[in-house]
Amino acid sequence: MGDNTNGRTWLVMYDDQNIVGDSSYFIERDSANVAITIGDNYSGRGFGKQLFSELILTAKKENIKLFNLEILSSNQRMLNLLNHFGNPVLTSESNQIKYLDLDLN
Repeated sequence: MGDNTNGRTWLVMYDDQNIVGDSSYFIERDSANVAITIGDNYSGRGFGKQLFSELILTAKKENIKLFNLEILSSNQRMLNLLNHFGNPVLTSESNQIKYLDLDLN
């Protein structure tokens, strides 16, 4: 399921009865700040890859060229996921948070 309200797009993934995860982005010119969450019970089962892939397809339809992300340095699963979709560029790092850009072209 998806929704676009006031420059923010949400995608929510469900299994039969529960929310598996959700993702969103907020558009700023031709880039977007991204958030993605997968429930603990669903982590490591490919749902993040599927949800992030849908988020990228939706963003490309809106002519978004760049995702901006803030990720905990210890979140190796998310860092690995980003590498699957391209070559994220570390723009800065502070207080155990990595700030990354992911080119969608």
